Amino acid sequence: MTRRCGQAPRGQRVVEHAPTGQRHITTKIYALRLDRVDVPLAIEGAMNFVVFRGYVELASVPTLRPGDVVVMDKLSPHKTKGVQEAVEAAGVTLRYLPPLFSRLQPY
Repeated sequence: MTRRCGQAPRGQRVVEHAPTGQRHITTKIYALRLDRVDVPLAIEGAMNFVVFRGYVELASVPTLRPGDVVVMDKLSPHKTKGVQEAVEAAGVTLRYLPPLFSRLQPY
């Protein structure tokens, strides 16, 4: 990030390098368990429905055991058709966080 303010000798301008070009987005997703972080995945770009559903079906569901509880917020890829069915087919309870809780994410 480029600084918004700077100091220079009186009568001179502040000259600073500003990055140009595309910013690269890296999305990280993982399953958080009580005793460990499980099934990490990092992708270039933003999360979408296809990636999230594949992550759930191919990586996350095989590690689940009957009786586990999966908690997700109400992000649109989390509500994709097939995600809930894949999780519940493993004998797992799926819970969504209430809308207010989803907006209280720390920054």
